[in-house]
Amino acid sequence: MTQANTPLTDKAIKALKPGEKPYTRGLGNGLFLWVYPDGKKYWRYRFVLNSKQTLMGLGVYPDVSLADARKAHADARALVLKGVNPVEQTKAAKAAKKEAAANTFETTARDWMAANKPHWSAYYYGQVETTLKRDVFPEVGAMPIRDVRAAHLRPILKRVATRKSVPGIKRVRERGAATVAILIRQWCGAIFNYAAAEGKVDEDRNPAAVLKGLIKRPKVEHHKHLTRADLPQFIADLRALNDPEDPKLTESVKIAVELLALLWVRTAELRNAEKSEFDLEGAGGLGPVWKIPGHKMKMGQAHYVPLPERAVQLIARQMALSGNSTHLFPNQRTAGKVMSATTINRALERMGWGDRLSGHGFRGTASTVLHEANFNHAVIEKQLAHAERNKVAASYNHSEYWEDRKELMNYWQNLLLSGGSNVVPIGKAKKVA
Repeated sequence: MTQANTPLTDKAIKALKPGEKPYTRGLGNGLFLWVYPDGKKYWRYRFVLNSKQTLMGLGVYPDVSLADARKAHADARALVLKGVNPVEQTKAAKAAKKEAAANTFETTARDWMAANKPHWSAYYYGQVETTLKRDVFPEVGAMPIRDVRAAHLRPILKRVATRKSVPGIKRVRERGAATVAILIRQWCGAIFNYAAAEGKVDEDRNPAAVLKGLIKRPKVEHHKHLTRADLPQFIADLRALNDPEDPKLTESVKIAVELLALLWVRTAELRNAEKSEFDLEGAGGLGPVWKIPGHKMKMGQAHYVPLPERAVQLIARQMALSGNSTHLFPNQRTAGKVMSATTINRALERMGWGDRLSGHGFRGTASTVLHEANFNHAVIEKQLAHAERNKVAASYNHSEYWEDRKELMNYWQNLLLSGGSNVVPIGKAKKVA
């Protein structure tokens, strides 16, 4: 039933008593208050649009006050007068809000990462995830990606670029904070491009793109490495490496340093090595070999490393030291993880070589010394697993130049074991057909 439409005030609304049946009190132009037997009071707006009568809820009194109800009614009525259904518009606004909440910057970034994971190395994926979690998600992760602007990203980049140190990933730390900021801008740009392709943002809007050049790229400092003349002293110091007061300086750490010196793979490749990757008996016909799967390599292609005799001995010893772990260098404190990225560099510091060499520096050392010894450039590059510019050439078998590479690694082993001075360089480089 409908009671008399006398002017309503908050006081009058509070005084309304429930009846046996619902009743309404009208306020004009289709706005009314519906009073239920349980005492609850609901604001409603009845309108006719396109010859169809519709009832629209405006909330519950007193959560929605009289003034709020009048305002909501005025807004809805203005839409009706324009031929717009306010109920449908409210549904669309709620759906858009729900979609925006589901399409936050972080959820979109993680979708982008998942889409690229099959094409990235495990190391690179970890680098992206760790950096975004640390520096970007706390600031804009919860925001709908449509709402993220250059003004939100700019202070993130500036703060990272001016940070004195970059915690976490070794390779990024070595390159410096400005480089991290540039990477963040590039990754954010790629995330917005992905969002545009998925229809989550407008195709012509990429706030990260306008920030290009904001952070200046630092001058590249190549990894430090040794000369041939340094090798005798380095090998002597390696053999003397011992610190009984340092529990972190274990036999496994010393084996890791020597294997890096012998094999000059990337530090991450050695730390993440699994026992199943090694054929120490040469049962496959190639001789002793380490087969590194593509997902662990920087360029995503599997890489085979010929193992000289000393490397075989060290790996066999480390397999025994690592017990039942599937990893060659398991973390001593955390099950399931591998040796820390900083462990090898700390060992080099204890040897007194920290200011002249990093774990990565063995690659430059070997490359320089072997080029000076007239080994073929293509063979050295293949052993370094450097990317081949020619895609056709890059598709060759992992064992390309295999016999040459075995000779190369044996020469390098003998050079190190002799203290760096008792191996005669070969006469000239071998020609490649």
